[in-house]
Amino acid sequence: MTNVANFPLLSLILFLPLVGAAVLLFVPKESGNAIRWIANIVAFLGFLVSLPLWWRYQPGGEAWQFAERAEWIPSIG
Repeated sequence: MTNVANFPLLSLILFLPLVGAAVLLFVPKESGNAIRWIANIVAFLGFLVSLPLWWRYQPGGEAWQFAERAEWIPSIG
């Protein structure tokens, strides 16, 4: 399931921590305070992105309500 703007929320929730970890690779380890801030901001953004799923969940709905479908190898079908 995608949001109103047809943006895949599940993929964003999945890859946002990976992007945050990649950003942390470029922060010097002596900057402990900056590392904590970046990690907390990325975690909070992940939480914010997941909130629409909370409101859109329908307890009596389909079993797989938030599935994303994409063609990985179009030539195979």
